[in-house]
Amino acid sequence: MSAFAVLALAALAPVAFPSPIPQHANPNPNPISFPVNSASQGHDLHWAQQEAARAKRRYSSESGSERLQKRRHGHGSRHIRQPRGIASLKAWGDSYSIRAEIGTPPQQLDLYVDTGSTDLWVIGSCDDNSECGNTATFDSSASSTYTPTDQLFAMNYIDGGRTTGVWGGDVVRIGGQAVNTYFGISKHTTNWGTAQSGLLGLATRAGSSKRVEPWWEAASREWDDGQFGLYLGRPGVEGSVTFGGVDESLYDGGLTYYAHTAMEGWEAGWNIATGGVAVNGRRLSSTVRMAVLDCGSTGIVGPKAEVDAFYAALNTEVIDLKDGSYAFECSASLGINASFTFGDYGGTRLGALPEQHFYLRNADLAIVRGSGEDFAATGGYDALRGRPGTWCFGAVSSWESTTEAADAWILGDSFLKNVYSAYRVEPRGVGLAPLKSSAGGEGWEGVPSAADGVSSG
Repeated sequence: MSAFAVLALAALAPVAFPSPIPQHANPNPNPISFPVNSASQGHDLHWAQQEAARAKRRYSSESGSERLQKRRHGHGSRHIRQPRGIASLKAWGDSYSIRAEIGTPPQQLDLYVDTGSTDLWVIGSCDDNSECGNTATFDSSASSTYTPTDQLFAMNYIDGGRTTGVWGGDVVRIGGQAVNTYFGISKHTTNWGTAQSGLLGLATRAGSSKRVEPWWEAASREWDDGQFGLYLGRPGVEGSVTFGGVDESLYDGGLTYYAHTAMEGWEAGWNIATGGVAVNGRRLSSTVRMAVLDCGSTGIVGPKAEVDAFYAALNTEVIDLKDGSYAFECSASLGINASFTFGDYGGTRLGALPEQHFYLRNADLAIVRGSGEDFAATGGYDALRGRPGTWCFGAVSSWESTTEAADAWILGDSFLKNVYSAYRVEPRGVGLAPLKSSAGGEGWEGVPSAADGVSSG
């Protein structure tokens, strides 16, 4: 697919600041955050292990006493509206960044995008060059429209990293949208080490550590079409976020919308019901579960019994690595034909929707590949030592715990790169459609080598 150009639109007139930051305590002591890896580092097996564990740890602090609620979903309108603005996305292999302009005069900063968290934050100053010496920072003193607060900002990472600072307010422009909003300004970061300057959360207000209205929700008050569309390009292919509409040139057919559904404590995310994974068009479970669409997670995480069934259906040797991860022999070009299913499950519909399969490219089912010795030496997986052939570290992993999260699917980039997704404000839901084309081949040759950039961690 050709690179997608940014649509140049005049900035909207800034709206008034939202109400002051609430003073009540954060109801979630372990907020969802977005630990990132350096874009300049190779995707070695150590990195793959961290990625496989990250989504599980990202959601393991979420709790809920209710099982998945069955909700209604249905087709969305095909009425064509003019998008309010489009911003390009840059692929970094394990994450995606967007360009923001903050303050007056505007300071340009690249931010990671994340549908799995809410808060917007930027690095305000760097106190350790090894952490952020190559990172552009936001200088609040250089902005004539900056509004300080006395509220502390803090975000914890699952790898032990942390960012701390203060909350401030200013105009933030992204994709032709200009909104006065509050955001975190980090004064100290650990375990960052990237050239990106912060994060743009695209989940809802319920997930904010201070219940601050997220940037995109404030912008949506000016949209004619109350949704944003997401296309995750592959390395070398520019992706996009369309604010206030969707880009119909990127997908086949129409979007099918599925209603938001969530267990208690999961209300902030973009969650819909799924029939789970299928191989060659056959569902591997009859259970309907919650699926969290999260572009801040690299792979896919699911219930152990269903993940075990997925790997058992592959026509190749599979090794359970006993930490929620799996390796499979991938010397041959396996015709896996994997998909995730959505549709008319036991009265969860608005209209009669047939079961729909959204297929994954084979190479998206692996994070890294290498020899058995690579896996043993780099990742400590002695079960693969001395085994012949080429092995792939699976992008589909299983929960290790028995928490509420273990009943859900986390559908990260391995799934989202294969679909166009739309996130609708009212009625809240997610629209999905297959992309017109997928960049790259179907084999394993495009999967990074486990031996490249070997880490000793």
